[in-house]
Amino acid sequence: MKYAITADLHLTADNEDRLRYFGNLLAAVESQGIRDLIIAGDCFDQGYSGYKAVDAVLAQHPAITVTAIPGNHDPDILPGQFTAKNIRVIRQPEYVAGGTGETGLLFVPYREGSTLGEVLAESRIDAKKTGPWVLVSHGDYGTSARDINGNESGYFPLTRRDLAVHAPLRVILGHIHKPSALDQTVFTPGSPWPIDPSETGARRFLVLDTKDGSVTPATIGFVPCWLDWTVFVLPDGNEPERIKQGLAK
Repeated sequence: MKYAITADLHLTADNEDRLRYFGNLLAAVESQGIRDLIIAGDCFDQGYSGYKAVDAVLAQHPAITVTAIPGNHDPDILPGQFTAKNIRVIRQPEYVAGGTGETGLLFVPYREGSTLGEVLAESRIDAKKTGPWVLVSHGDYGTSARDINGNESGYFPLTRRDLAVHAPLRVILGHIHKPSALDQTVFTPGSPWPIDPSETGARRFLVLDTKDGSVTPATIGFVPCWLDWTVFVLPDGNEPERIKQGLAK
């Protein structure tokens, strides 16, 4: 079975573009023959209440089942806030067993004031009994304390020791907006569209295949992306034209 995984949509009532791109994302997932989309936290931005608009988008893609895992921006979303039948909200850690010989999934919603390691210890997933499993959640990796400067790091942290103790096959985390592979085990899908100009590069969602536990990226081509680009200008008297040529290229 294949799952599409994204995170950090940060839907807001005053940004119609993000809502429209959410519909495009569902269409892109559906075009690949995938019927399950997991949102690993921050589907909504803080204080968002436009659930009717989201219901309308979901109603246009009834073949896709959306699993929403709360993040630090939307920890209070509830199943009853939606009328669409094809969305489910994970309120407590939930383990979904794979088919025979397949990889299972552990969904863990964001928990304020805790660490992912603490929740994993409570969940008591034993790979020897359950087989390989993939953790999908919303938090930071490799740090155990919040950034003293107020940046959004140290939220619901997962450490390397946690990986060694609990031994998930893969970890897929929302919260970090830039698509990246943090190591051979931990991946972040990134936001499917850039929230601000610091989030550069092409956007993507991830595809998890439970048959072998593999994670592959699927590039999103329908949203803008910010580029971090350096332009070298020679003082030869033709600087404006040279810049125009560079921009056109």
